[in-house]
Amino acid sequence: MLNKNGFVLNLKTSKTDVFRLGVKVPFEKQRVETSPISCPVKLMLDYLHLRQTGGDGTSDPLFINSKGMTLNRAYFIQIIKEIIESLGLLSDGYNGHSFGIGATTTAAKVNVPDDLIKTMGRWSSDCYQRYIRTDPKTVTIAQQKLCHF
Repeated sequence: MLNKNGFVLNLKTSKTDVFRLGVKVPFEKQRVETSPISCPVKLMLDYLHLRQTGGDGTSDPLFINSKGMTLNRAYFIQIIKEIIESLGLLSDGYNGHSFGIGATTTAAKVNVPDDLIKTMGRWSSDCYQRYIRTDPKTVTIAQQKLCHF
């Protein structure tokens, strides 16, 4: 259910949902002073408005490709690679795991507690730690601090 304060995205299946019971991912409205442009509630409301303007109904798939077909992983990755290449970058190093790596690395960088990173990523083990990429500059600063100790 979507309202101005939040919504829950119901995933029918997920690779972390081993019993295929479905996964509920809650999203809450962000405070305006934090980042109004990235508020998931505002973005979803805008997206749904755009879809309704195009004639889509409430029983249509939520995420679709340019041909109106349900969005799938392969198509999503293909489009991401095309966008990366259009920016003049090599897309070989990007895949579905790139989003998990980016989200996990960002969460760790802003000091989100490990147990919360694990919960948000729907990990059942500590394997999420392998997704965290440490910036070489951070390592250099740590080494310098150790030398001054």
